[in-house]
Amino acid sequence: MQLCVKIELIFVSAFCCFTQGFETDVDTKVKILLSVKEHTHSSCVYVLYSGIKETVILLSLLSKNVIPAAGVAFRRKENILETDKCNVPLYIVPSESAEIIFFSKQLTEYKALSKTRWLLFLDKTNFSMEDLFSDIDISFDCEFLVIHRADSRNFVFTELGRVSPSLPVRTHSFASLSYLARGYIQRRSNLQGLVLRSAVFSSGFYTNFKKKFKEEVTELGGYFGEVWSILQKVLNFTTKFYIPENNDWGSVTKNGSWNGLIGMLTRNEVDIATTNLIATAQRLDVVDFISPIADVRTTVHIRKPDPVSNISNLVRAFDTAFWGAVVMTIALLSTSLSLSIVWYHVSIRLEKHLCDIISESFLHISGSFLCQGSTINVRSSVIRAISVTSYLTATVVMAAYSAAFVSNLTIQSLQLPFTTYEGLLKDGRFRLLAVSGTAQLNYFDQSSNPLIEEVYETLMKPIKQSMPRSQAEGLQRLCSEDHIAFAGVETGVDSFKGQLACEIVRLPATAIPASMAMAITKGSPYKRILSHYSSELRRNGILSRISSTTIPRTLDNAGELFSEIEFKSVALLFTALAMGFVAAITILIGELISKYVLTKLEFPQICWYKK
Repeated sequence: MQLCVKIELIFVSAFCCFTQGFETDVDTKVKILLSVKEHTHSSCVYVLYSGIKETVILLSLLSKNVIPAAGVAFRRKENILETDKCNVPLYIVPSESAEIIFFSKQLTEYKALSKTRWLLFLDKTNFSMEDLFSDIDISFDCEFLVIHRADSRNFVFTELGRVSPSLPVRTHSFASLSYLARGYIQRRSNLQGLVLRSAVFSSGFYTNFKKKFKEEVTELGGYFGEVWSILQKVLNFTTKFYIPENNDWGSVTKNGSWNGLIGMLTRNEVDIATTNLIATAQRLDVVDFISPIADVRTTVHIRKPDPVSNISNLVRAFDTAFWGAVVMTIALLSTSLSLSIVWYHVSIRLEKHLCDIISESFLHISGSFLCQGSTINVRSSVIRAISVTSYLTATVVMAAYSAAFVSNLTIQSLQLPFTTYEGLLKDGRFRLLAVSGTAQLNYFDQSSNPLIEEVYETLMKPIKQSMPRSQAEGLQRLCSEDHIAFAGVETGVDSFKGQLACEIVRLPATAIPASMAMAITKGSPYKRILSHYSSELRRNGILSRISSTTIPRTLDNAGELFSEIEFKSVALLFTALAMGFVAAITILIGELISKYVLTKLEFPQICWYKK
């Protein structure tokens, strides 16, 4: 059993000298306590006693110095356990050496004494500190301070601790400020070659096996592997890796136990899981996580829908008002040209049918807007000015239309069947997949959100037994089966895009943010130091550098440098061209027939102009 779990103590006084005799020993202890209390933030102070007289004097002096304290008989274990309801209490043990040892051995039976501070007064003894506390398991994250006499005049502060129960007690005498000035973390920056047991399996660029000896993993690669290698070098420890059965991440089984990586942690088979685990509420109940080292988003992905080709593709380049302005311009120029030609023929006294003048004017102006050339056999500056104006206007409009039309074809706005979870439910055709035993599945089956619960009950629960075992399997089913949606981490899904038989798109409105971190056994004494150095790696930019070299960067659909235009997108354009050919031939045939009929039947001409 560990003596203390998650214990914090900050002392600044490194060496205290007092010249009081035995008769003022209680006063001396109070002075030491005042110095310690000045630099701590304990909300409660408990004096663990065996002798009543000294304890009453000590409590009285503490009260006079405005330090609220209570006495607790340490021989009654249940009394000590009741004090853990206080927020970070400070326990003071002003006892003889024999009683301290007896008391300490009692505490090793109780792991419940956590988040506490310990201050032990030890009278002069013939035993060394290592021998005196050799049988006491002082955990790594417990700052256990012993105050003992160096001689008749001086007191010395000594800190005790163990890196691991298998290693000897480590002592540090505070003869100067230099050691304490380094702080709690710095004083524990050397794990003395400790061997940590780690659960791990290969998960792509996040964690992979960099080196193996026979069947045993000796070194990790990938993002989490590189981070772990740095922590090993900085803190001086090594790792023995274990691979879970079936490569499960960790989920609750039917009998209530956990499997996979989380199961190994809950059964204390390993100390830590050095792979990309997402911290969920359900997992936090059974394991702890060190500081997050990656931020991710879980998003629903679907197969990219086929482009829709309709008449709007041809006219969407301009809005309705602009198209109206173009039509009005053609009509105005055609009218102006017709009037100018009529005036020209009147002025030179030439006869020409009015229908011919109107049709030629309209075709001339319309042809200019369609980049078609035509001639008008008149010598008039007004008519030429109208033609030049028509061609200049048509050139600008055609250039603008071509640019907008090509842009619409190249950067196509997808028409998704839905973009939210509400739309996914309303559509009703899709089934939603997530990798079994992962946090992505837990988001849905453990959610308290009514909408997410309905998504799970309707789209996931009926097919829960057939959920994919890996992300690659889920994406392959997304391409091979109709009406399938897949919930996965964006970075992981993006890394598979080049290997899939179809194009996939994500639905940004369905994103669920989360943090990735390494999981560690509940109450582990190494959580604090590993969290601290992980946070330091983030603050110093080292995590960003590792991320840039290990996590592949893929462009979103809207950010691709090249985009292929499918034939479906321009099919209507070729259809319109074919229809134009058919219409032209039909009109030509109609004109020939009408001319033949009119000539044979000698119908009078009703559309002409005479001078």
